[in-house]
Amino acid sequence: MRIAFAGTPAVAAKVLEGLANSQHEIVLVLSRPDSPKGRGKQLHQSEVKSLAESLNIPVLTPSTLKDPNLYEELKKFSVDVCIVVAYGVLIPSDLLRVFKHGWLNLHYSLLPRWRGAAPVQRSILAGDDETGVTIFRIEEGLDTGPILRSASLKISATDNSETLINQLNEIGLKEIKSLLDSLEIEPSAGLEQLEVGVTHAAKITQDEARINWSESATEIDRRIRAMFPNPKAWTEIEGMRIKISSCKLADTHLNSPGSIYIIDQKVVVATGKGSIELHDVQPAGKPLMKAADWLRGLRLTSETKFK
Repeated sequence: MRIAFAGTPAVAAKVLEGLANSQHEIVLVLSRPDSPKGRGKQLHQSEVKSLAESLNIPVLTPSTLKDPNLYEELKKFSVDVCIVVAYGVLIPSDLLRVFKHGWLNLHYSLLPRWRGAAPVQRSILAGDDETGVTIFRIEEGLDTGPILRSASLKISATDNSETLINQLNEIGLKEIKSLLDSLEIEPSAGLEQLEVGVTHAAKITQDEARINWSESATEIDRRIRAMFPNPKAWTEIEGMRIKISSCKLADTHLNSPGSIYIIDQKVVVATGKGSIELHDVQPAGKPLMKAADWLRGLRLTSETKFK
């Protein structure tokens, strides 16, 4: 089949790479325009665009999909179907009809649960026991189209967003290849989504990444795992921000949420219910380090606590 691929970040690039090694021909890639990054605000191209160029696949990076000339430009590539993974742009209704078999989206949840931008983070935050992937046909609503394939995955107590996405990527790529090989992608295929059990996975904000030490240890553990690798959970101590990348639940019951204790050479923090042991932290302006190493440079007193 002649395939177009639409995606932007590294997670999408991994799927593109897998499809490039399949029996199908990728004839076009769509990605977001180059964007400024870093302190110098220099323009950087997306991971998907970089990979496509290395594979000598034509790339389009329109600043808007509402360009009236884009329909005819896409039509020239004679695409059978477009696979979408984390593209980050809503497809206008007129373009939904430009390809023979439409646009199919690989989404990292079991729809209709967690429609939206951050399904993996939201599933961990909510304490879900399982998640999965769904391949659905894009229509005008947000993640509302008929489902062609889905596959589930158990969420372990140690999974963070990075490990979960990596697992979902492998499952999703396998399902996409199977679906394309089966040729079961005609416009009439798919099961309509139920409206029962719909939840929305809004984009994660920096405020949500802040740890509230009055929450339970279980809730804080979920927040830290959900926010890794981006934007990373954070807190403040003595007016300075510190990011926390990993932790585990501790058995010790301590008083005063946010208070820091050294127990058996381990850094343990009291929460609203229970406690957590910190593993990896990143103070502002410094590299990632072990919590115990960070604490050696801090003058710990009974008044020292996270806020």
